[in-house]
Amino acid sequence: MQWRVVSSTKALLRASIPERPLLWQIARRQSTWTWKTQCLASTSKAVQYRHHREISSSIRDLQIKQIPPLKADQTPPELDEPPEAEQESLSPQQMAQLKYLHEVLGLVESRPPASGALPYFVAIDCEAYEHDQTKITEIGVSVLDTQHARSEPAGADGSAWYPAIQHLHLRPIEYRHLVNRNFIKGCPDDFNYGTSTFIPLTDVSRILSRIFASPGDLHSASDLSVALPPSASPDIILVGHALGNDTKYLSSLGCSLNNIVARIDTQKICGVGKQS
Repeated sequence: MQWRVVSSTKALLRASIPERPLLWQIARRQSTWTWKTQCLASTSKAVQYRHHREISSSIRDLQIKQIPPLKADQTPPELDEPPEAEQESLSPQQMAQLKYLHEVLGLVESRPPASGALPYFVAIDCEAYEHDQTKITEIGVSVLDTQHARSEPAGADGSAWYPAIQHLHLRPIEYRHLVNRNFIKGCPDDFNYGTSTFIPLTDVSRILSRIFASPGDLHSASDLSVALPPSASPDIILVGHALGNDTKYLSSLGCSLNNIVARIDTQKICGVGKQS
């Protein structure tokens, strides 16, 4: 579940601050892949699998050979100008949303917001119990202040912004024993970006209301014992993957999401499901 919260943010940046060094995570994934491959080699499907990989590699090599090299007077397209083939595959709505994101993040020149205040990206992802969708077992929140994004270079892949992203993982105490196993593998105990926070179900609405009133300090907003200082209402860009599902879940908990000036659904931009 925590990966999907990050996947929403990484569709814009597209990641969050790792708990462990990135190289360690990559090494662990490579090690896991090597182990799975070795196990696979001992099964009866190994020959079919290797044959499939060889065919895929041959096709991929052929495709690479067919790509013409750049001529001397040609330059590769800029990051904010997708190749023509990619532009043709994106709908006008997708292109408009990508342009909007580039402007908000300061990746292209744009006019300052009419309000004068730069918005916050607030990414939300909810996990519902597979046998009863009214039981919300996890709520993930990630926040990026675009003031930071505009003041710091993004880096080649946006990784320079990762440390500025705040994360929160809420787990209603009443449903802590409910773990998805049949249709999707749940991993509520494996939050990689901090410590999960267990709260009474009745506190979910209050905490989220405080977050949307003061997203700049996510953890203070999530602590009901901390009094929030008075401040102007922030502008919030709500982000999610299949966002309609998450807002429906939050509405069922009595949550009112205020100060939203725009909504970004990364599923509509990327055109893929959560399992991708």
